Amino acid sequence: MSNKKDESSKDGAADQDADYHRNHGNQQKKKSQPGIKKSVEHAFVIKSNTLDEGTMAFIHWLNSTHKKSTIENPFVVKDFQNDKCTVLWDSSVQAEVHVETEEGVPICQYCKADDCAHVGFTICLEQLHGRGETLESIEAESESESESNGTAVNKENQTATGLSYSLFISLIASYIFFS
Repeated sequence: MSNKKDESSKDGAADQDADYHRNHGNQQKKKSQPGIKKSVEHAFVIKSNTLDEGTMAFIHWLNSTHKKSTIENPFVVKDFQNDKCTVLWDSSVQAEVHVETEEGVPICQYCKADDCAHVGFTICLEQLHGRGETLESIEAESESESESNGTAVNKENQTATGLSYSLFISLIASYIFFS
């Protein structure tokens, strides 16, 4: 049921802009609808650049199915040498970030700090490596999971989630202990 008064001007003539406004409004509704891929909707964004955000970014990266996706992950690991150097791609600043470990303390060369999100991410990566995991095994596991189409949650995914939470707790505990 249409309202003729809305579609006509005061003198009774048809409003020529009525179709434009109706179509323009429909286009605006289409733009506001969620047409973005699910991976982009669930992307983690670094806001304060703290160690905690680095830990959360690591957990997000660890649980992501596309470890090398710069859209889905705030940081992507480009190179990792335990207790020496970590090279990350920071999606928010669109830059390669080097974190050098000197005398056991990771220092971000980009932020010139030892308490930024890049350092938090690197600490978690080093802890994971200390548990016997390698970057290659993590990425290979991620690729095999994305290729399988099973909907049930597998034990490896549960283990990774549990491990990521235990890493988070251990990072917080070590931060409190050494502060």
